Amino acid sequence: MNRPLLAVEHLTVRFGGLVAVDDLSLTVEEGSIFGLIGPNGAGKTTTFNAINGSGPMTSGRVVFDGQDITGLDSRGRARLGIARTFQNLSLVEALSVADNVAVGAARFRRTGLLRAMLRAPAVRREDRMIRRVVDEALEFVGLAAAHDRPAGSLSYGDRRRLEIARALAAGPRFVLLDEPSAGMDAHETADLAALVLRAREAFDLTVLAIEHDMDFIRSVASHTSVLDFGQLIASGPTEAVLRDSKVIEVYLGSKSEAEKGSEVVHA
Repeated sequence: MNRPLLAVEHLTVRFGGLVAVDDLSLTVEEGSIFGLIGPNGAGKTTTFNAINGSGPMTSGRVVFDGQDITGLDSRGRARLGIARTFQNLSLVEALSVADNVAVGAARFRRTGLLRAMLRAPAVRREDRMIRRVVDEALEFVGLAAAHDRPAGSLSYGDRRRLEIARALAAGPRFVLLDEPSAGMDAHETADLAALVLRAREAFDLTVLAIEHDMDFIRSVASHTSVLDFGQLIASGPTEAVLRDSKVIEVYLGSKSEAEKGSEVVHA
């Protein structure tokens, strides 16, 4: 068993009287792909926001690689190697594909504004390094030919790939994927699952993925946790979780057990 890279301990998030996440604990092993599923409003994205520092925490803590990072903001966590994609695409559509990826690589830039204006040698070295990182990320996701195109001209599936390229350009150790296959057809989803598996191996990544598409989760995640109304209702090996009676009930309600079990596994 690999050591844990991420541990979420007794996470609770309240918005006024609403408890969005209720005493959640989960552990993601280094080198694994971990799924987080549940119906709409279950608290999945709220959990992601707490992990990457972009959202509030009422109580609990987040530990990354043995370090308590609860007090760090999202920039501080990015510097430690935590990157994410978003359920709603956050690309700048008027910028080129390459410039969108360069945003992800910005954490490698160390020179200040004055040195940049003077085009100091260190700035030029950084520029060359960032261009190399951008080119490699685009090549990896299959978008090298779109380098100079506006991001808004890409197909929906390619824009999803572009978000992943931008995350990879940050040089992460841990990537949060927020519904990466949303809006994709079955063929695009299968291609994306293969890309995520390839990225995990090529870049030695650990991945936590929110998804509604069970085919995607079954394809990539070794372990999965299920949230419902902010509470953890099941956690364990993905195949076992998808056959759990509580999970079946949450997703499919009152259908017969045989019908429900089949649909949860193959949906």
